[in-house]
Amino acid sequence: MSTLEALIEARAGVLTFYSPYHCLRSLPDSGSPWQLLRAQLLSFGNEGDTYCWSSNNGCYFLYADLPWDSVFFGRPMARLRTILFDSAINLQTACLDFAAHLAARGVRHCIADIPAEDIQLLQVLGQSGWVLAETRLQYVHENLRQLPPERYKVRQAVESEQDTLGHIAAKNPNPFDRFHADPFFSIKEANTFLGRYATAAVNGYCEEVLVPDEAGVPLDSFIAVNYQQRDAVSEANSIGRIMLMTVGVQNRGWGRKLLAEALHRAHERGVYAVFSTTQTTNRAIIHIKEKLGFRLGAVTHILSWSRP
Repeated sequence: MSTLEALIEARAGVLTFYSPYHCLRSLPDSGSPWQLLRAQLLSFGNEGDTYCWSSNNGCYFLYADLPWDSVFFGRPMARLRTILFDSAINLQTACLDFAAHLAARGVRHCIADIPAEDIQLLQVLGQSGWVLAETRLQYVHENLRQLPPERYKVRQAVESEQDTLGHIAAKNPNPFDRFHADPFFSIKEANTFLGRYATAAVNGYCEEVLVPDEAGVPLDSFIAVNYQQRDAVSEANSIGRIMLMTVGVQNRGWGRKLLAEALHRAHERGVYAVFSTTQTTNRAIIHIKEKLGFRLGAVTHILSWSRP
């Protein structure tokens, strides 16, 4: 067994929670979230833009460059996947060394999505200069056969509406998402990013972008959906995700309608489960999700490190 394998096995009880699919109660096939995650961690650093950096005291930092984000924000950015270690005694020193490593490479900003169960790592990162940007609730719906019967008139957004949807996203931000809550980004940058994300969704980044299609209802909301995650643990069964939903003041009440229709369409496509993420502060959407049959699957914290 290699050193990396031994470190992964040593932290397997906590690393399991790094898989977004660990909360699935059952899969119709033999897919294993842990086995998929373990394979991903072992291969980290073997593909472009991914790295497995080792500190002097034997801690391994698995991280990746973020080329798209770096170009968009005009500053080199990265994402920390996790840290592998066998003892937390010198972990803080290793974290400080990792920050120096990032700085030497010219990286200006790095994020990490850490499950609440990895309290040891969360505490050490906080002690090492990382700051909390967002706390996320990961919801999952695994019972798409029993949805509320009400249906609503929606349609697929068309390419000519991309600028309109981008404007809707940019003018209706959530102040608690990771971009708006992180002082590294200006409010203007965060709003522009949301607008660009919505535009990309219409242009093919997402499989469907649904908007209201009722007479007299203005276009002031949308929901972007992918019905098959690229890293889904189950090859035989589609696992979808709500990528982005925005509801403007002219479409009050459409959050529930759009989400319900996305679930119905997922069921019609034979999707096994749908994931959806929100912030702990977004009580309105939490209420909607629970009414529609979502259940809480995981809690994670987004931390960030940055330098001037």
